[in-house]
Amino acid sequence: MKSRKFIALAIVLFMAAGLVACGSTSKSAGKSSGKNDSDAADTVEFLVPDATEGARKAFTNALKAQAEKKDMKLVTDMSGADVDSQVKKIELAQKAGYGGLIVWASDSSTAHQLEIAAGDMPIVFVNSEPDEDDLEEGKYVYVGSPDDKAGEYDAGYVYNKLGKPSSLKLVLLKGKRGAASTENRADAVKRYFASKKVDVDYVFSDYGDDSSADTFLMLKSFKLTGQTFDAIICTSDEMALGALQYAKMNGVDTSSVPICGVGGANDAVAKVATGDLAFTAGADSNGQAEAAVAAMQALLNGDSIKDIKNASKDGKYIWIPYRKIDQKSAGKYLQ
Repeated sequence: MKSRKFIALAIVLFMAAGLVACGSTSKSAGKSSGKNDSDAADTVEFLVPDATEGARKAFTNALKAQAEKKDMKLVTDMSGADVDSQVKKIELAQKAGYGGLIVWASDSSTAHQLEIAAGDMPIVFVNSEPDEDDLEEGKYVYVGSPDDKAGEYDAGYVYNKLGKPSSLKLVLLKGKRGAASTENRADAVKRYFASKKVDVDYVFSDYGDDSSADTFLMLKSFKLTGQTFDAIICTSDEMALGALQYAKMNGVDTSSVPICGVGGANDAVAKVATGDLAFTAGADSNGQAEAAVAAMQALLNGDSIKDIKNASKDGKYIWIPYRKIDQKSAGKYLQ
């Protein structure tokens, strides 16, 4: 009888020891979770609609390189063009406890909505410029290139290439409807020609959503009108490449009918180098990426971006100049 009691007591003690061990494991897991939370707080997420081609691909690669160089933990996620998807991904980053966001907004007019989703996380917006009212020194800033200069550079190239004409038949192809970059570039083209007192007949102007395929189809439809043109200006390189494809397949001599783009994407620069495309206003992806990383590190430290090169006095912007890329200069910008 005593031996049975002894055995029962031993079982109880063994079970109690097991419970203590389980409690100890749970406590250890809690400590591990805390470490992961600390890692998350040091992590920055870069959110971009797509990073597989053109200017977005160039910037994404440059940003990864700069983040590694500056020892900043960076994760990259693609949201597609859907605004709701971007909001949801930002909410997930916020719940994960990430320290900050670098965002290429799919629609810059939704910046405030993205900021609400981010909670306390600071945001560096890149290459899709929000309204100034949505920016705040020390918390929400913008890094990009001045789009009015891109349009001015394209128009200036066409004006000089065609011998400073008094009149001009122009095809002006614009990117995403309503995007600040699209409208700023297109408006700058018009202002430039107006300043030179050129009588411009915009024989065709429409939105091509920064798509080479859509641009090709638009020009194919425009061909049915039978109208001629002297030049094509596109507000993105992707569209310029679509225009080039159309020109090659429809007998347009691009040596006398210049096609210009914006962005400085490597595939576009390669076509400029061969003389197929005439010109692109090239964004400095490396310069933008360096500034974006510097801006994020400043925000994470609770600092203003004012002391960073090319920053505005109000601490809301960092402007990286565009580069004029024609056939003579294209070689040094090829990657």
